[in-house]
Amino acid sequence: MALLKFRNFTKIRTEAKEQKLREAAADKFKKVFLENLQKYGAKDPSELNDEQLAEFLETMKNYKNSQNGKLNG
Repeated sequence: MALLKFRNFTKIRTEAKEQKLREAAADKFKKVFLENLQKYGAKDPSELNDEQLAEFLETMKNYKNSQNGKLNG
């Protein structure tokens, strides 16, 4: 009985830690997203022309890939 309660506790604790990490990563992504938009003087990607949008999306793709590499590496 106690072992079952401990397993449930550790599972819940692990899930809570994972949720906090996901929220932190999402907040960081949002910050980088907005900072990159500010480089173009825009508040929304729809305000960018085609060339700027392509550069912006490539920058965000590279950021996301670098973050995924940190998680996997």
